[in-house]
Amino acid sequence: MKKDAQNCKPGSMLVGLHSLRQMTAHPLLAERHIQKTFDILELRLLYQQLLDLSRPQHLLTVRIGILLKQKEDGTTEYTDDEDDGRACLLCSNIATDDCFIPVCKHNFCRTCIEDYAESQGEGEGAEEVGSQCPECDLPFEVKSLKSAKSPKKLPQKLSKQSKPPKSKSKNLSDRKTAQQPGEDSIGKLPPLVRLAWLDGRGDLPPGTKLEALKRIIKARIATNPSDKQIILTQWRAFATVLGRELQKEKIRFIYLQEKAIGQDYFPLL
Repeated sequence: MKKDAQNCKPGSMLVGLHSLRQMTAHPLLAERHIQKTFDILELRLLYQQLLDLSRPQHLLTVRIGILLKQKEDGTTEYTDDEDDGRACLLCSNIATDDCFIPVCKHNFCRTCIEDYAESQGEGEGAEEVGSQCPECDLPFEVKSLKSAKSPKKLPQKLSKQSKPPKSKSKNLSDRKTAQQPGEDSIGKLPPLVRLAWLDGRGDLPPGTKLEALKRIIKARIATNPSDKQIILTQWRAFATVLGRELQKEKIRFIYLQEKAIGQDYFPLL
């Protein structure tokens, strides 16, 4: 981490650590943050290192090359995703109990922004101490956060994913031919902000955590085929990626409705 005041603030370090945790789950989960955080020279260095380590056609190398080109051109694939006001700018999930900072309108999960503010010295018992928006650095106080209403277009998107036509459930063969990547055994997909590298792809680049998790699941099925396994993840994107891999391995699974654990909500698989 750079040794300057901006990056050494507790809040900025929290965002950076969160992105690192995403990268350990799967490197491309954090590509939105990589493009935003890395400057052009850093992206060029990363891209060259990937070229030296792997084949140029490897998806991770290709995606970093695309992010670099967009950075050089001043463009991004993620503008439209952020405009819908639903993506938490800290965790990149569709926000749960979403709220926004009134002065700048940036949207976050309530737990994400409250934890972020607490890391900057704000929070319970410190309401008078100011915090800064992690996106634009404008000052705000936790008590000023406003609950965000779900946009009208979101239920339409989710209904297509979460409520498959009844005719599909009656005809199993028809449902299989129309199955979307990552769709579970009852035809559901979790609500998810768009990840450009997932669009139109079947095979995914391997990740060490993903491969290790698959080995554990398959070993448990081999030794205890009647057991049910529950997987908790902080990121819906990782749940979807794992769902694609289980689908490819012909392992039956379902996405469970998110359940409250403490004050946080975790997607269950």
